[in-house]
Amino acid sequence: MFGYSKSKFGCQIENVDDKIAYVTLCDKNNGLSSMEIPIKDLEDNGIECKYGSLFRLIIKQWRGWEKISFTSLPKISFSSEEIEKLRDYYEEKYGDI
Repeated sequence: MFGYSKSKFGCQIENVDDKIAYVTLCDKNNGLSSMEIPIKDLEDNGIECKYGSLFRLIIKQWRGWEKISFTSLPKISFSSEEIEKLRDYYEEKYGDI
């Protein structure tokens, strides 16, 4: 569509201060940049504001209009047995890791 673009960035909260979250953004080419986002904006979109939280920043542009949204990423947790199994698999396949 003419005049439409959509950009996605993976984000990680690096620090949380009074009312600001300091975030590192990563684009699809692994380019890194930093951004300060008000905590209220993140919390309004269901993002937990603590060190290490991951989320996605999406910027949609269409004919001079711009919309920014935040999407939380699913939490992934592994049991210690699953981590050991995965580690053993990669050590067998690639050697010492």
